[in-house]
Amino acid sequence: MAEVTEKKLYGTVLIKSDLILEYLFESEEPQALASIAENTRLTKSTASKILDTLEHIGYVIKNKKNRTYSIGFKLIKYSSKEISRMDLESHIYEQLEELHERFDETVHLGVFQNEKIVTVNKFQSSRPVVCISSAIGETKDLYSSGMGKAVLAELDDKRLLNYINNHDFVAKTDKTIASTQLLLAELEGIRQQGFSIDNEENEEGVYCIGAAITNVTGNGQKTILGAFSISIPIFRATDEMLQQLSDAVLEMKEKINASFR
Repeated sequence: MAEVTEKKLYGTVLIKSDLILEYLFESEEPQALASIAENTRLTKSTASKILDTLEHIGYVIKNKKNRTYSIGFKLIKYSSKEISRMDLESHIYEQLEELHERFDETVHLGVFQNEKIVTVNKFQSSRPVVCISSAIGETKDLYSSGMGKAVLAELDDKRLLNYINNHDFVAKTDKTIASTQLLLAELEGIRQQGFSIDNEENEEGVYCIGAAITNVTGNGQKTILGAFSISIPIFRATDEMLQQLSDAVLEMKEKINASFR
């Protein structure tokens, strides 16, 4: 009878790191050190040291204001190439491709993760002048981007207040909405019209119209999956074109969200 030997693993710190990353990945909100230690059965001292290392290499993000941790964008970046190839929902891909082909402008698909928007697919315009520097795997802040504001408008009051209280609104351009009151007014407008606008707020020279992608179950529970947007250079943003784009985005939003029901 052949002798069965158990393979000895090297590096218990890696195993403990995996416990932390798995817990953060499964958590819907950023977590404090005490919660991470308790749920991974590590001591606070051990968890803190591992988190410091994970933060240093970009696998974990620490919110300096409320001292909570979430999955870092470096991990998302590593997986984004495969994510972009996955047919998560064929009808989403096809309909966003349809939106892109109709106008030949840049269309983005983003997922809502760790209080950011992560771009997971991009349909690039073939026009000779394109001033949109986005890339798959790139993250955008919710308060300044078209997709981000569309998502913010879908949050309930508790989650929205938590986001506002734990984030500094840094102006990316001279048009960025960096005031809480102005942002709240903007979000109310988005709820009423059904789409968001980024008028050079995240990147100079770029106008963006976005809409949230949500799944509402039979009992009325809503899950925010992400958002999509169409972006154009500001010099092409005529009143007529913006009306056409906003109408198309609303139509596509209804089709996509209905497909989850």
